[in-house]
Amino acid sequence: MLSKSYKIIALLFLATSLSLLISCKKNDEDLKRQIAELESRVSGIENQISNINSNLTILQQQGKLNSNEINSLKALTSDLSTLANEIKNGGVTNSVDIANLKISLQQAATIIQLESLKTTITQLGETITKIDTEQKATATATSELQSAITKMAADLEELKNGESTQEINGKIEKGGFLKGSILYLFEMDSTLTQTGRSFNSTITDNYGSFSLRVKNLKGKNVRVVSSGFYFNEVSGKNSSSQISLSGLVKINTSEAVNVNILTALEEPRVKYLIDQGKSFNDAKIQSVNEVLNVFGIQNPGIKRAEKVNLIGSSSRSNILLSLSTMLVGFRSDGELTEILNDIAEDLKTDGLLSDVSLGNSIMTHLYYLDTTKVINQVKAKYTALYPDSILNKINLSYLDQFKKSTSYIKSFDLIEYPALSSTIYKGKNILNSTTTTLNSNLFEISANLVESALKFKVEVTADAGELSELLGTNKNWTISYPTKNKAILETSTVGLNTITFTTGTLPSKTATLTVKFYENGLLIPTITKTIPVNLN
Repeated sequence: MLSKSYKIIALLFLATSLSLLISCKKNDEDLKRQIAELESRVSGIENQISNINSNLTILQQQGKLNSNEINSLKALTSDLSTLANEIKNGGVTNSVDIANLKISLQQAATIIQLESLKTTITQLGETITKIDTEQKATATATSELQSAITKMAADLEELKNGESTQEINGKIEKGGFLKGSILYLFEMDSTLTQTGRSFNSTITDNYGSFSLRVKNLKGKNVRVVSSGFYFNEVSGKNSSSQISLSGLVKINTSEAVNVNILTALEEPRVKYLIDQGKSFNDAKIQSVNEVLNVFGIQNPGIKRAEKVNLIGSSSRSNILLSLSTMLVGFRSDGELTEILNDIAEDLKTDGLLSDVSLGNSIMTHLYYLDTTKVINQVKAKYTALYPDSILNKINLSYLDQFKKSTSYIKSFDLIEYPALSSTIYKGKNILNSTTTTLNSNLFEISANLVESALKFKVEVTADAGELSELLGTNKNWTISYPTKNKAILETSTVGLNTITFTTGTLPSKTATLTVKFYENGLLIPTITKTIPVNLN
């Protein structure tokens, strides 16, 4: 309503009235017609003046206008009111009066500058938007209140019938499970044996959130199991297959209950310790300590794995994110499930990781991991859920700590460099560690990417000749030539990537190739080698 009033001022008085007066003719018949038109507008003008003055008062109270703008607007409405009364009382009788009226209107119209009027209208729009937002917020609050009342009524009805209901909330996080993933809660007795009662729900968003109402839960011990697709922090994409995560938890507070990598790894150990006579609380504390010790992490105070969130401002969240990252690595969904189960079972009886191959597998995947890329992908995923103050505290320092302190080693390659050529030219693969010299100007560049989400780049530079590829031999490589004696090859294709190159004519029959490997997108070469070429 407020902005409309100012549009009426601009259009009605500056456009209609001024245009009408300017086009006025000096004969009596025409004069009478124009006076009649002015008189017919008096009532509307006075109503608009009344609205303007009311709105000015409101704006002044809200502090939206300064005193100069208020005085200028009031001066304009006062002049317009005077003119309206003059017209109404018959003060306009001849062409001189009309000319004077025209001058008065023009002067009144210039009292307020255009920019000031635009600023005022903008401020009015902001005020209206604020009011509209407040009204929507009120409607939302009313809806939430109604939902709360409905829930309260249901709770009262259950109490009336002698029933007890608990609401359990939390997250299923590898990365976060995706919306629609299935969740089951199994009631357990004091020995962690299932009673036969269960409840189910689904994940409500793409961050693993769930809410579950359970009736007449006979004990506090439950097992939570969820199966679904999840966000893979290493690839930056959603998984292509489903996995399952589970956890043994005690429902004794209103705190969130989370299922994550920690709950999955400790579960068999917790059950074993309770079978050996440990209390639930003691078994949980001991088992989470033992899991963290496997990865060289000193427990910062985690007593219940299910209380840890994947994303948060504490070291606990960074520990969970580090474990989630190192265990998924570049594994397929099936391989992730396998290593989680293998580690959990290995820890079961003594809390120690006895199978060295499992530790070596973790270390091998870490060798290729780009932690900066992972952090950026995690931040991008969760930017809609958490403020920068939390996202900026995300780090994977526990990965570096593990690599520096562990005795596990990189025991195999995720990017392989086969020795034998797969092309008809049968050249040596210069990426293979056994290729140290060449006696031909033909050679292969072959790399086999074993897992998904890997990237590989190689730079080859010749100090003589001119590098070029043989037509029809390229399989999966993207190639560029910064200079005639330098080639850059890149790929992210799982499986074999191969091509045949030639150095061209070598006048001296010799040359030297410099080969730099950039494994998984790293900016610094992971391997650099020189290979002499001798055609004599």
